[in-house]
Amino acid sequence: MSSSRPKRSLGQNFLVDKSIARRIVEASCAPEGAPLLEIGPGRGALTALLARRGGSVSVLEKDDGLVERLRDRDDLAGRVQILHDDAMRISLDELAAQVGQGQPVHVVANLPYNIASRIALRFLAWEHLADAVFLFQREVALRFAAPPGSREYGGLSVIGRIYADPFLLFPVPPEAFRPRPKVQSHLVRFRPLSSWRIPPDEVEWFEFVVRGVFRTRRKTLANSLRYLPDQKRDAESIDAVLTRCGIEADRRAETLSFDEYAELARALA
Repeated sequence: MSSSRPKRSLGQNFLVDKSIARRIVEASCAPEGAPLLEIGPGRGALTALLARRGGSVSVLEKDDGLVERLRDRDDLAGRVQILHDDAMRISLDELAAQVGQGQPVHVVANLPYNIASRIALRFLAWEHLADAVFLFQREVALRFAAPPGSREYGGLSVIGRIYADPFLLFPVPPEAFRPRPKVQSHLVRFRPLSSWRIPPDEVEWFEFVVRGVFRTRRKTLANSLRYLPDQKRDAESIDAVLTRCGIEADRRAETLSFDEYAELARALA
């Protein structure tokens, strides 16, 4: 069997606490028989528990050694579909056909720290997503759930809400993993919206504006908007845009609500 030791390059920290694993599976709240997808199953701490719930269970794993280990487990044979692929590269249309067969899919994941937010945003935008329960580094979890004006509020807080509403569930301590990470983790549930808060053809521009403003978050909006990459705007035109949006020029990035960012992006476009 290939080695299944944690790989630092893949940000792997394997969940070993059985009670925490049970709580995560219970938090998924997938109806009986609903398709389930686990991203990054690792050594399978959650996988067997998910399989016992009945219904279709699939796991998506990139690591060769872990895929071989999962395929050798008798308790998963015939009960779990093992997909050997990269969560950031796999075709989501093909994944929907393989996993959900046209039905909405419930996703559970203990995400690698080094790529967690990117994977989460990709799957939150997946049209076949029914519900998602993601285990993040605590700092990332707080950013996703942060309200305007809080210290953690940032681009991730705004962009994630295009697709879903986040809910903090419970913390997970470092000793629940091997190897132990140096930080706390936290479980977050996302409830996808029936329709995105930003039209699909406007998402790229909206993200560009939000990320650009937060890149210079210590500056006032009037100054931040002058530093948007590849955008040349003078102070007069920026003041006009802010006035039209009803946003004071001396406000800063962390004070704007989602709706204010949406209005600002539309005005700048």
